[in-house]
Amino acid sequence: MIICWILVGLMIFRGMKMIGKISYANVILPYSLIIILFILGLTLDGASDGLSHFFLHPKFSQIFSFEIWSEALKQLCISFSIGYGSIISLSSYNYSKNKQQKSPNCFILSIIILTANIFLSISSGATVFSNLGFLAKQRKSSIFEIVENRKSLIFVAYLEVFGELDVSWIWVFILFLMMFLMGLSAEIALLETFCSNIYDKFPKMRRKKYIVVPIYIFLLSILGLIFSTSSGFYWFEIIDEYSSSIAIFSILSQTLVLMYIYGSKHIRQDIIDLLGVSSHFQLFFGANSPFWRFNWMFISPIIAIIGLLICMCQNGFSIFGWILVILPISIVPIFAIINFIRFKKVSKSALQLQKDHPSYDRIKGKLISKKVAEKSLPEASPKIIKAPEVLQKSRRKSEKKCTNLDRKMLKEIRIEIEEMKEDLENLADKIDDIQEELKCEPS
Repeated sequence: MIICWILVGLMIFRGMKMIGKISYANVILPYSLIIILFILGLTLDGASDGLSHFFLHPKFSQIFSFEIWSEALKQLCISFSIGYGSIISLSSYNYSKNKQQKSPNCFILSIIILTANIFLSISSGATVFSNLGFLAKQRKSSIFEIVENRKSLIFVAYLEVFGELDVSWIWVFILFLMMFLMGLSAEIALLETFCSNIYDKFPKMRRKKYIVVPIYIFLLSILGLIFSTSSGFYWFEIIDEYSSSIAIFSILSQTLVLMYIYGSKHIRQDIIDLLGVSSHFQLFFGANSPFWRFNWMFISPIIAIIGLLICMCQNGFSIFGWILVILPISIVPIFAIINFIRFKKVSKSALQLQKDHPSYDRIKGKLISKKVAEKSLPEASPKIIKAPEVLQKSRRKSEKKCTNLDRKMLKEIRIEIEEMKEDLENLADKIDDIQEELKCEPS
């Protein structure tokens, strides 16, 4: 385990280009190994019985079971890494501010990932049931009596199948190599997510990867030792059951913030800026179609709320499990309140865009014009004739209003100057990082 974390740290220390090259092996090899195991399963005696159970005898009554839908939602969160932040942190490296350099079409990539994941799930299920059919025929029992739970499938059922084959050590090596590569890719995404959070918050730490990465490796290695103890399987069961609730809450909060606070109109314009105007078939089912906006605004939040409630009701009560769920979730409202108080002291809105956001100039320009329109003083009506004393009082009031407005404008200008200084420092740090990466790259 410690060796795996050290390997992951070395990959991340070399930068995203190294991670991109290694990801080719981490993605292609597991698919290839699953296909090999699937072909092997088809050659076993009794594989047809297992495949018939998998494809021809589904239990449609289980569709109305809340447990099935809960497990399906958990599987989606894990297989697509939704709600854990790894997709956001890794995809942020694809965006380029250079208009001549086109960014990848994220909508087409998501469709490809979805299709590949469905194919992998079906092929994995067929591989499992072909091996279970072989075991059922060997034991002369039912397929559903073979495996007690999903954890014993890998460590008991598969090993028993390979023990009946010639050159069994090769098949065992292929199985555990596939598991190792999948775990390695998950560790890379996890560690990169943690490190990118530190780099975004403290840009100067981007040049000090030799400090950030080893600290995270040490902490994660210490936490991983819990699973190596005699009660490690118990801790694994608890974390596996309760960690999906964190992902579902993250999905819910992201959809609500994006569609209702940031605004569906801004999302629509961002998609147009990124992918272009939709045409033909894309008008109905493309990335910028009303179908997806309706899904993000209503269907996805409702499904996330129902899934979160189901997970809370089914998991029962475990002190450590609920602490595991509540601690990460509580960080979101705590820091929201802290930021709201902090921004209120400097007369700024807590719900504001970062300057690195591509749509900052467009949205900020609209907000500034709206503020100027609100702060403009109304013109006096020429029909109303006032006494000299009343005119003097009104002039004093208008002068006070003007001075207050000038003070507020000066505060805003000072704040903007400070933000510009921070942006320049961040830009200088990024330029230094790019120069260091170019030096580290092999010629």
